[in-house]
Order: sequence, then C-alpha cells, then structure tokens
Amino acid sequence: MPSRLGLVAAVANRHTEFRRLPFPDETLYRDSEAPQLTDLQSRLDACATAYLTNLGHIAAPTRDFLAETIHEIERLVRPSYTALNSYLLVWLRFARLVAYAAAATSDH
Repeated sequence: MPSRLGLVAAVANRHTEFRRLPFPDETLYRDSEAPQLTDLQSRLDACATAYLTNLGHIAAPTRDFLAETIHEIERLVRPSYTALNSYLLVWLRFARLVAYAAAATSDH
C-alpha cells in the first residue's frame, strides 16, 4: 500500500488536473442536467479539498458525501459511448482515487 504522503501527493496532483479541466460543453447534456453537473463538480472539488486540507483525513460525513457524489456521477455515465462520458469518467476516476486514499489513510 502506498504511504500516506504518497496518496496525498497523488490526490494533490490529480486535484490540480481536475481543477484545470474544462466544464463539459453545453451541447453534450440537456439543460436540465446543467445544475446537477455543476453541483457534482463542486462537491467533488470540496471533498478533495477537505482531504488535502486535513492531510489525508476526512470526517465520516465527508466520506459519506463523497460516496454519494460517486454514486451520482455513476448514474450519469451511459453504458455506450457518449461524449459526456469522457468528462464524467475522468471525474469518476478522480472521485474513486480520493475515496481510496481516504479509506487507506483512515485505516492507519
């Protein structure tokens, strides 16, 4: 298992990349999905920020919030190729990294 500092560094690097990602093009989703996508992006950013601010520790409510965020992103991913999936799958990979890192560091 990677060290705590290694996980924090990995999350920090991916968080920087996540923040640089453009928001999905508005032609890729329905107008009704725009608020949900904005909310999910900001929730994921908040969870990662909490993880990094506390150097690998996040409180149980934040872990639950992250799990709910992951579930909501998964619900938007379509089984076939869609252009929106290219954004959502990056968000999902990052969210799962944060969840993994939080779980790994809470065990120690």
